[in-house]
Amino acid sequence: MKIDLAKIWFLFLPLTIIFFFPSKSIFGEITVLDVFIIIFLFLFFFKLNKKFEYNSIHIFILLIILFSFISFQVNFSHFQNIKYWLRFPEYFLIFFFTFQFYSNNVNKYLIKGLIFSFICLFVFGIAQIVFPQLINLFSWGPEWKEMYVITKKVRVYSFLDNPLNLVAFISLILGFLIVIKIKYKLFILFFVYVLLILTGSKIGLVVILLSLGSFLIKIIRSLKIKIKYIFFLSFFVAIALFLIGTNKYQKVTIFKRLNNVEETGGSKNQRILIYKSAFKMISDYPVFGIGAGNFKKIYKDGYQLQGSSDSESSFTSENLFLDFYLDNGLIPTALFVNILLIIFISPKFNDLFLKGIHVGIFFLIIVGLVTNLRSAPVFMLLFFMMAVFFKRKSNLYEQI
Repeated sequence: MKIDLAKIWFLFLPLTIIFFFPSKSIFGEITVLDVFIIIFLFLFFFKLNKKFEYNSIHIFILLIILFSFISFQVNFSHFQNIKYWLRFPEYFLIFFFTFQFYSNNVNKYLIKGLIFSFICLFVFGIAQIVFPQLINLFSWGPEWKEMYVITKKVRVYSFLDNPLNLVAFISLILGFLIVIKIKYKLFILFFVYVLLILTGSKIGLVVILLSLGSFLIKIIRSLKIKIKYIFFLSFFVAIALFLIGTNKYQKVTIFKRLNNVEETGGSKNQRILIYKSAFKMISDYPVFGIGAGNFKKIYKDGYQLQGSSDSESSFTSENLFLDFYLDNGLIPTALFVNILLIIFISPKFNDLFLKGIHVGIFFLIIVGLVTNLRSAPVFMLLFFMMAVFFKRKSNLYEQI
């Protein structure tokens, strides 16, 4: 029986991505994803008679790898920091294989892979709420006591390493699922919203409101009233009105955290201080940045501002683009931003897949404005979806 590698890739890659941290905590630096990619490297180069397909984005990513390595060498402080750079070749391989294997024949496997990965995240996230002691048994996320002190509730992060990275990961999936046509769409989206709320993240609430707004736009732009969308929106409006009318919203973690936005120690004020420190670092290291893994050391050596937190979790720039710049330098950041801009300005051919990936990456960037998204699974899923976007766009161009 002939094995279809393309179908296996799109069905199982999202699952291996979400088990990145669990497998790393068990086996060390080697993960299930690493093994999965190594197997495909062997099969692709030794078993398949298939020519390489590539475009300019492949060159951009290779240049990012090259110049980020130069940044690492220029700012070398500890050999262990190379682990941050080594993820870039893995991102490239994910992009490479996804671009090679993608065709319309694997669409349903792509969708199933994303939905199955979300189901796993949801189930384990619920387990963290029901059995909070589970959190202390696993080493890949923040300790339960630390999360409880802040919110008096467990903030779900499932198989990711913190709640914000979970929000980013499922936001990319959410944007895609909102646009494409699938069975039980509203049913699945309801559970996506539940998981976003359980993260206790304020930016998660923003993503929910943006996605619900997209349904409202669909209703307004449609020539016919879609009862299911109206019911779906009405359901969430009714819940919000009930919580506000009964003051029960004060017991919900996400609303508790909204109440501390203006406090001196609140996350908003802490981020402003961190951003100021990050911009000062960029002005002092404008070309090569400070190098991957060096933020904590340099931040404590003279860039920490008065009033900023001493918490270990504060020792990142708390912004996707600032963090990317500081880790990799000017040229890799310019190339990365250029790739994102190409996605946003490219014609979508009225194609739901292209529009869905567009919306998903937009949601991801919104989340990235308030967190660094350094988490490897988030970038892995991003490069996976970008490869689908560019290959599908290329296929559509050929059909014209």
